[in-house]
Amino acid sequence: MSGLPRARQVLSRWPGLVWAVPMAALIIIAYLGLRFLADPGVNAVVVLKNAAGAAPGDTKVIYRGLQVGHVTRISLDKDGHSVDVGVRLDGRVKSALMDTTEFWLEGANFSLTDPASLRAAVSGVTMEMASGVGGRPARRFVGLSDRPAVMPDAKGTTYWLQADNLGALRSGSNVMYRGMEVGKIVAVDVEGAQILRAEIFVRTPYDQLVRPGSLFWTESPLKISFSGAAIGAQFDPSAALGAVTFETPDEFRDQAPSEAGHVFSLFPDQTHAFGEGVGPQVLYRANFNEPAGSLSVGTPVNLGGFQVGSVTSVAMTLDPASGKLSTPVTFAIEPLRLHLQGVTAPANGDWRPMVNRAMSSLVARGYRVQLAQNPPLVGSLYLALSPIAHAKPAAIAFGGPYPEIPSHASADLGALGDKLNVLMDNLDDLPLAEIGENTRQITARLAKIFNSGKIDESVSHLDDTLDQADKMVREVRPQVGPLVTKLREAADQLDQVAASANGLLSGHGAGQDEGLPDAVRELTNAARSIRAMADEIQRHPESVLKGKSK
Repeated sequence: MSGLPRARQVLSRWPGLVWAVPMAALIIIAYLGLRFLADPGVNAVVVLKNAAGAAPGDTKVIYRGLQVGHVTRISLDKDGHSVDVGVRLDGRVKSALMDTTEFWLEGANFSLTDPASLRAAVSGVTMEMASGVGGRPARRFVGLSDRPAVMPDAKGTTYWLQADNLGALRSGSNVMYRGMEVGKIVAVDVEGAQILRAEIFVRTPYDQLVRPGSLFWTESPLKISFSGAAIGAQFDPSAALGAVTFETPDEFRDQAPSEAGHVFSLFPDQTHAFGEGVGPQVLYRANFNEPAGSLSVGTPVNLGGFQVGSVTSVAMTLDPASGKLSTPVTFAIEPLRLHLQGVTAPANGDWRPMVNRAMSSLVARGYRVQLAQNPPLVGSLYLALSPIAHAKPAAIAFGGPYPEIPSHASADLGALGDKLNVLMDNLDDLPLAEIGENTRQITARLAKIFNSGKIDESVSHLDDTLDQADKMVREVRPQVGPLVTKLREAADQLDQVAASANGLLSGHGAGQDEGLPDAVRELTNAARSIRAMADEIQRHPESVLKGKSK
């Protein structure tokens, strides 16, 4: 046993493989620590309604098309109704983290009309970041549920559109000018029970084209044109998801650009925009206790013979207890058509205070809303703001859905018709033919007795005049002006004949016929009767238009 070598202990500087794993972990921790100290990154929290599709470590943060960070954690917020999404951002975007900066998950809400959501189905959801203008530094942000229609750093002006129906318009729809996309619809809201409002944003420099008299209408994606025997159709993809187009008529292009917040009416199409409205509208209501059902949307509202607005709706109400029928009519007054002196377009686009003052002034001066016809009796109904003689004091009633302007009952057309019937009866009973025959006999006697060229000429002219007047009355032609003229000519001719006869009677040969003075008196009476009839017809021309009722 003594021949065997003795074992001896050898100490090695290498700790052994068992320590390799802890050493590697220490190296990695040290590396990450040094990297953390060297990386001037920024931590932030984005509060979202939900974080569908986002995952810590996988979801990238994109700013201006570049990756500037990633999602580090996702947790339920303290209120239990939202989600806190922690993000680690590159230090280079630290200056962009203001309280005006927006965050949203791109592609989280799948939609066939949203290309970003289709890309997200393949590449995954990303968190988008857009810096605002100005603001204070922030590290906690309330995220958006969708991509904003307008980026927070975009330059332009915001306006409002209002209508009773917005159709397919929604947030993100395009605003067009002569075929170019110049803005977006930012939001859609409801004002009151019937008015819908859309907030629009028009980019610079196109916002300088928007004037108080500009017209906005809904653009149709499909346009059909007719050219001879050919029919053409054009599809506009920019209007497929709803679009608004605006244009400024020539008469308003010299106006100053509209300020932010101006309110415009939205028309259903270009035809209605240029055919029915001029600029913004202020709605009013009038209540009639007489039939107004023939009024239609678009019927003119006149002031002093000029159109200042149009009817927007006509309804009917019936009181079951009293049986009282009333017709509330809503109509729009267009401020630009009033040409208010010394008044400039309001900065906020709200014309109502100024138009209310103007309408209240008219009502205080005795103006009322009436149903009118042009021409009388046979024309179409329209609304007229007219002064009423000896009108009782009244005022506009505010507080309802629309301010109510007092109305005044129109002339009773039935009673007027009865009066016209009486007039036609009297006209028919007037022995015009007999008067003419007697007049011819008298003038023939005068012509026979007095060989006067002046009387011959008067008699000839009078015969022609009476023939024409007789024919016009017999045929009852609705030519009131010519009829009245011919009747007056007949009366004048009779007066001339009587005057000539009087002159001759007072001279030589005056005693040749004792019946001449009576004949002259008959001529004078006939002239007076014909002239009275002409005056009556001129005061009531409707009598010839309406005719005698059986």
